[in-house]
Amino acid sequence: MAAENEVVAMIDKSIARYSAEVSNLEKQLKTEAGLALEDWLLMEACKDYDTIELEADVTGKARRKSFKAMREKKRNLEKMIAALQDLRETAATAGGEKLRKKFSAETEKYE
Repeated sequence: MAAENEVVAMIDKSIARYSAEVSNLEKQLKTEAGLALEDWLLMEACKDYDTIELEADVTGKARRKSFKAMREKKRNLEKMIAALQDLRETAATAGGEKLRKKFSAETEKYE
């Protein structure tokens, strides 16, 4: 029973850590989306003026690329959380004995 609790606790800890990371990414995504839209508005405002030179990071759509990369990272983390939740269900049942044995063997490697 102790091994079961240890495995479940470790999985819960991982889920909490990744959930916090997803929350942080959501905040960053909102900020990045706002900045990308501001860049787009600036480009729209300046496109008819030949004398205005915009910085490369505005015209190169760097913020859009950064936004897409963060969004993909968030999606991947959400998939990882779902996989951990499935593993937690397995670990909490009687059928999780094989997982608990593997976990114990892996734990010994780090002692």
